Amino acid sequence: MKILQAVLLVFFLCSIRILNGQNIAKMEVVYRIHNMDKIKSEQRLYKKSGEDNLMADIYYPINIESRAKLPIVVFIFGYSDDDIMKAMGMGSKLKKMGQYTSWGKLIAASGMIAVTYETQNPYNDTKDLLAYLNENADDLKIDKEKICLWSCSGNVPTALSFLMNDRNEYLKCSVLYYGFMPTPDGQYNAVLDSVSQVVPFSIDAISNIKHYHKDLPLLIVRAGLDNVPRLNETLDYFIKQAILNNMPITFFNYSNGHHGFDIRDDNEISRYIIKQTIEFVKLHLNVQ
Repeated sequence: MKILQAVLLVFFLCSIRILNGQNIAKMEVVYRIHNMDKIKSEQRLYKKSGEDNLMADIYYPINIESRAKLPIVVFIFGYSDDDIMKAMGMGSKLKKMGQYTSWGKLIAASGMIAVTYETQNPYNDTKDLLAYLNENADDLKIDKEKICLWSCSGNVPTALSFLMNDRNEYLKCSVLYYGFMPTPDGQYNAVLDSVSQVVPFSIDAISNIKHYHKDLPLLIVRAGLDNVPRLNETLDYFIKQAILNNMPITFFNYSNGHHGFDIRDDNEISRYIIKQTIEFVKLHLNVQ
């Protein structure tokens, strides 16, 4: 079964490298708003790792100098840059992919700060990034008490690890698009493990949903046409348990949506879901 899952995932990865004649690394979010194209990012060194300097890109709204501290959305990565570039045959790091540069601009144009980053060890680097943002909040004009974590696909397990045992009160909400989820009984751990062998992501910290902080608002989007092996099975189980536990979830079942719909499916439904995602984040980060 593991071999079959791995073969299917390799097929999936090969199939999405080029979509509609476009390199997936260059595809951008299909929803745009006023002033997005005017947004610029600033690079900051957030961590030294051996001989390497790990950089974060921080996307600010226009005229940030005249603004008070702002809430932030951190885009969580579950793959090392080297692993994702090798597996996807890409020439750019995650933070430089069109998906993340355009989402960063979208968040900033919506009145918040967005952060993406380089990573070698996803869990440890993410933890160090969050510490860096907290320690330098004044200089970065960040409201460190209002943070949202956004993640998608195989990055989601790393995001979930920060929404479970080591969650802090500064995390106000999270957005999870078409991602692998844990199950209480570990039913799909073998699935997660086999997939992580092909495109390595961190699954160690999400073995049990019972550790999840059930008061944290979540927005989850399920892509009905997702062709990543077994992904929707893990997501469906998570949703069922979340409802049984009366967790504060906002859920979109995008029946005709593909994996990566936010950059692949250029239609009004995609734009509606993305717009509602922005409104969800603004609501829980108290952005006027």
